[in-house]
Amino acid sequence: MVWPGRMEYFSGPPSILLDGAHNPDGVIALAHGLSQLFSKQKFRVILGILDNRPVEMMATLFTSILGGSLQRVYATTVPEAKAASCTRIAHSFHELEVDVVLAPDPSQALSTALAELASDEMLMVTGSLYLVGYLRPLILDYFQKNSGRKQSGS
Repeated sequence: MVWPGRMEYFSGPPSILLDGAHNPDGVIALAHGLSQLFSKQKFRVILGILDNRPVEMMATLFTSILGGSLQRVYATTVPEAKAASCTRIAHSFHELEVDVVLAPDPSQALSTALAELASDEMLMVTGSLYLVGYLRPLILDYFQKNSGRKQSGS
């Protein structure tokens, strides 16, 4: 069964994973799942979080579980929702010595991340179902334009 935005994997290339992990328990489940399913994978993460979530704790969890496989975080805002500032998200990861890019516009964050993504890296979009829902159509469109066919998540 496929539930769009929940461990939704696009094999690509590029490899992209969408997951709406939006609280510490979700982050733990996602990060542990990734470390088991993709143990040798490197990740770039587009992350937007709602303002009522423990941003700093979520950053710590991602960083501690994914460790050195976390290559870069694109801190963005969540459209049409009461979002934590991308500056706050970026600061949380910067304090943990993670490479982070401030990307206020999620569409631009996606464009930048796709342009910078290495062939041995996976792009993950997470932190909010609102963010995943906003970027998912753009990702589907990207695959359709770049491969001539629409790929579905699995």
